[in-house]
Amino acid sequence: MADFEKKLAEEVEKYNSLSFPVKANIFERAIIRRVPIAKVHPNPNDEFCKPNVGPNYSIISDYIYRIGNGGGFVQTDSAMNSIIVEKIHPNGYMILNGHHRWAAYYKLGRKYVPVKVVNLTSQEDVERLLKASVHNKRVLFDFDQVIFRESGEMENELLFPFNRIYTERIRKGIPALFHFFASEGYDIWLFTERLHSLEYMKNLFKLYHAEITGVITGDKRIPKLNPAVAKSIDDMFHNKYELTLHIYNDKLYWVDRTAKVSKAFDLEDANWSTTIKNIIGEMGKDAKED
Repeated sequence: MADFEKKLAEEVEKYNSLSFPVKANIFERAIIRRVPIAKVHPNPNDEFCKPNVGPNYSIISDYIYRIGNGGGFVQTDSAMNSIIVEKIHPNGYMILNGHHRWAAYYKLGRKYVPVKVVNLTSQEDVERLLKASVHNKRVLFDFDQVIFRESGEMENELLFPFNRIYTERIRKGIPALFHFFASEGYDIWLFTERLHSLEYMKNLFKLYHAEITGVITGDKRIPKLNPAVAKSIDDMFHNKYELTLHIYNDKLYWVDRTAKVSKAFDLEDANWSTTIKNIIGEMGKDAKED
């Protein structure tokens, strides 16, 4: 393992302070499916690169076996998934997800690795979207827990070829609910642990004839890897919006910063979107009466 540990240490030292993410254009994101392994760099902020945590060599060995000729993998084997990366300055790509697979390819002596290039939402993206908005209220949806569904009532699958590109299934009634919030003057923000590009998520909802304001992609990574950026984003949201709605599967939280009012409402799964609309209507009436 000494050779690999030396390589990892060199990469971390080289890119720890000199690199930063840059946007990959639509051509790069659509066309690039594999790149020279020399252009793929480990993320110095990831636990994989931390001396006190470090790589799990058992996982690397397992990937070596599965990726190598004797692995006997099947098409759905996670070992064959593309390494998710973002383009960086001064050169190449930084790993967002797939460090142990990258290590396996390196130790196997592979010259190329499969990649998926994404543009995660940046602090600058959030600032730009907030400046462009004229609204002072927002609604927050957790994409992974509220909108995405593997079972239950869902919107119709997208037509070919879009269903091959956008494989997520959307909860039934979400597009209509988004239209409702837009008509009521709300900005619509999504949070997701997924490492999809901002453009990917926006295009997904456009195909369902619904618009969103913005998406925080890989949201759990931001406070973990860069607490200062996470605080800056939170401050921008706080200063922009007077009213915030947090919507979960079974709860709606109404937080009016100006009026210093906070309320929680139960949501019934059977009439989920209708219940949300009724609550917004009633709260709107109460605000006008006050």
